[in-house]
Amino acid sequence: MRPLLLAVIVASWWWSCTGAAAADATGELGVLTCSLEAARDVRPADEANEAGQLRDALCSFKSKTGEEEIYTARLRSVGVASQSLVTIIWLVKGRAQTPLPAGFLQQSYAADPKPAPDSVAPAVIGEVNPNIGLHPMADRPAGSASTQTKPRAPEFVITSVELRLRSTSG
Repeated sequence: MRPLLLAVIVASWWWSCTGAAAADATGELGVLTCSLEAARDVRPADEANEAGQLRDALCSFKSKTGEEEIYTARLRSVGVASQSLVTIIWLVKGRAQTPLPAGFLQQSYAADPKPAPDSVAPAVIGEVNPNIGLHPMADRPAGSASTQTKPRAPEFVITSVELRLRSTSG
């Protein structure tokens, strides 16, 4: 009788763990839109000896359930200098939680070391919570979804992002 009871307990535990993992699957959590200020060059003596450009931004996150949060951001990029104001839109992916905790995006992100083969620019992945990723939503011409040609490369590539919660509603 004990081996049967032990088997039932182990099976129940295994079922609850795999069921929880399925319920905790990665999905789309919402959209993060950031309006970037003009770029400023970073000299090798500045900011931990990393070359590139720093840009400050104001970002708005809208979850799939309608809650909104405002973040300030500092982005590091490499590539062609762009003094123009730019808006970047990211699809936020992560483990689905209901409701999302306030400020859950607040952390540092770094470029994904293994970008998807069909992506134009790499996603940035959370450093504290790597289950959260910001995936760029590239502009594509109408009717290009099934085309074999790749979209043109972006002017610059974001290598890191740091988000700080400013306000929340909902």
